Order: sequence, then C-alpha cells, then structure tokens
Amino acid sequence: MNTLDERLIAAWQRASVDLGFRLVAPFVATDRAGNEVVLEGHLPDFGGSEGMLIVSFERRIKLGAFDRPMSILPKESRKYERKHVIDGLRDWGWSGSGITPLWLNGS
Repeated sequence: MNTLDERLIAAWQRASVDLGFRLVAPFVATDRAGNEVVLEGHLPDFGGSEGMLIVSFERRIKLGAFDRPMSILPKESRKYERKHVIDGLRDWGWSGSGITPLWLNGS
C-alpha cells in the first residue's frame, strides 16, 4: 500500500490539537536513496533533533529508510486514545525548545 493512511493522519491531528504539540501531516521526507516520500506525519518536537516520522504499518516502509527516527504505527493508532499517544510521546522523548508539556511529565 503506497497511499497515505488518512485515518492515521486524522487521529494524530486530533491528538496534536488536544495535547498541543506540533505535527506536520502529511510530510515529505527524503529517504537514504535520495527519493522524496510522502509520509503520514512528522513530530518536530519528539524523538531527537530531527524529530520523529510517523508511518502507517500498511506502507511497508522499512525502519532505517530515513536518516531520522521513524515509528511504524499499528492499525490501532488510527483511533485517538489520549493515554496511548502520551505513552508513545514519552517513549520518544521531548526534544523541542521551550517548556516540556505538563502532561508529558505525568502532571
């Protein structure tokens, strides 16, 4: 499947509004071979200085295809569940500038 997972994008857009984090969706990234690939999203403030790419499991994109962190999300991620998103964002780690969101620290 090479088409974007619109349900995944919608769930993460809802999460970004609810939790107040930055999301670029869809996002064009350049893979290691120099090809531009449209992905479901990019979280500029999580996962390190390059941010975290988010991709649907159906896309069949391999880990390591890009020079930045990427998470391949299961179909369950198509439904926004606040706790699961927060848990994932905590795992990836805050790398944004400014104050870390209170919900990220467990407050």
